[in-house]
Amino acid sequence: LRAMAESVREMDTGVRGQLRVGVIYSTALIATQLIKEYHQRFPKVDLYVRMGSPDDLLEDLWRRGPHVLFLRDQSRRPYNLKEQVLGEDPLELVMCPETDPAPGQDAVPIQALRDVPMCLLGNDDLWDYSRGLVAECHRAGFAPNVVCQCYDTPMELQMILAGFGVGFLPRSIGKTCPGSAVYTKPVLEFSPMSYPILLWNNDPHHAGCVRQFLALASQLQEGKQTQAANFIK
Repeated sequence: LRAMAESVREMDTGVRGQLRVGVIYSTALIATQLIKEYHQRFPKVDLYVRMGSPDDLLEDLWRRGPHVLFLRDQSRRPYNLKEQVLGEDPLELVMCPETDPAPGQDAVPIQALRDVPMCLLGNDDLWDYSRGLVAECHRAGFAPNVVCQCYDTPMELQMILAGFGVGFLPRSIGKTCPGSAVYTKPVLEFSPMSYPILLWNNDPHHAGCVRQFLALASQLQEGKQTQAANFIK
């Protein structure tokens, strides 16, 4: 009986329990960093992590599948969900050395993209990444040379790795291929931003381990904001 009572107390405080997390590919690096920090603090909590598309994960959330989702601010989502922005992630060109339109430069002038083969997410995707870059090219007086439209980010990365063209994705995605030749560069005088977010149901009856995860995410984000404010001062 004492063991059972202790187990119930641990579940209520979040020391034990089950945490189910949904992740889209473009937030994998951010999600794993937070999940690792959480596991170090609460090693007895069982973790279940699933990667999927935003639509599939949101549907699962309504079915009480995952407790929390890692998405991007551009994804379509219902308005009655709670969310927290987890930081800024600049949108940059993703390339290999053989497809770099401005070798030796830290940033790529927009005119250097004229006639450069591009692999971009399709116009009917969930994101506005490509739309902004295409509009910027048109403002510079040319239409981008889009040789391939990809349905999802992993496929776009594979096409970039194959040397098929240059992509345009959040900077953090370049770090998901360690040991590869992929790297990112910003477009000169064009600085769009993407925002990874944490999304969850506004349920007052969340288990203790879920409440602890949300509290940790909020705590870590507040710490980042304080560091940034101190740096500015």
